[in-house]
Amino acid sequence: MLFHVRRRSAGVKTFSTALVIVVALALAPAAFARKDTTEPTQLNDVLVTMKDKGLTLSLTKFERGNEARFLIRNLGKNPYRFKAGSFKTRLLKRGQHAIMIVHLGTRGRFAVEQWSSTGRVARAFIKVV
Repeated sequence: MLFHVRRRSAGVKTFSTALVIVVALALAPAAFARKDTTEPTQLNDVLVTMKDKGLTLSLTKFERGNEARFLIRNLGKNPYRFKAGSFKTRLLKRGQHAIMIVHLGTRGRFAVEQWSSTGRVARAFIKVV
């Protein structure tokens, strides 16, 4: 961007230069702005099977900004609940299922857990890269 400053007097030149600098600084962040990178771009289906001996996940690695749709099914004899972070399902009896959608906006390693009415039964980890 080129600016032409006409020479009239020292005061006008100084004011014009200061105005150009202020405008350039105000527009600089907009030039480097980018689209929000944590907006959901993909929905990943994760089959979660809870049994009496623990749980299995069909997918454990996700890209940051995606969403995970946990399709949870209890195949154990006892009722279990699934917990991902601060989200949890109700106690699911044998053969019952639930769906949980979680936004994965933070990178890291996170625990998902299987709980019975008396305590934690199993723990698995997912990774968000």
